[in-house]
Order: sequence, then C-alpha cells, then structure tokens
Amino acid sequence: MILYHYERPVGVVKCSDDEYDDLQTMNIGSLALIPEYQGKGLGRMLLRKALQFGFDQSYKQIYLSVNGENEQAKSLYLQEGFKEAEGFVCYSCHF
Repeated sequence: MILYHYERPVGVVKCSDDEYDDLQTMNIGSLALIPEYQGKGLGRMLLRKALQFGFDQSYKQIYLSVNGENEQAKSLYLQEGFKEAEGFVCYSCHF
C-alpha cells in the first residue's frame, strides 16, 4: 500500500504472504514515511490499514521485523497489540 499526499507518494507498507509455525501468515515488510511526514500518526494509520487487510484476508497471524534500536517503531507496534516473538542477530560482510 502506498500513502499519497495529493499526487506525492509519502509512505508505504508492504504486506506479503508467508508461513510461520506451519500457519499461513502475513508478513509486514517495509513500513516507512518520508521524514517530513513522520510524527503525524501516519505510520500508525498505515499499520492499521495493513492489519485490517490481514484480517480481511483471513490471516490468523501477522509478523513483522524491526531494527532493535528503533524505539519509536517498537513502541508503536507494542501499542498496536504486537508482542515480541523472538530476537535474532543480523550479520553483514563488507569488502
């Protein structure tokens, strides 16, 4: 889903079909707003639209990942009913 302000795209949330613990799952991928539109409740609106989409599509569970240092996003997800499911470590390789 893309959020527009008039003709300008200002935010996005990506929802994809997945499987987790042998159950059909919706995975919320990227959820982002351009900086000048942040802090206005639009991220919450996009998240709620994604959750409604998942409900309408009869998903029984929805997962997402967030950078462990992104306290603002983590707070939003907890406020909207998400619970921390598991932690994982990211790796990178630089050449």
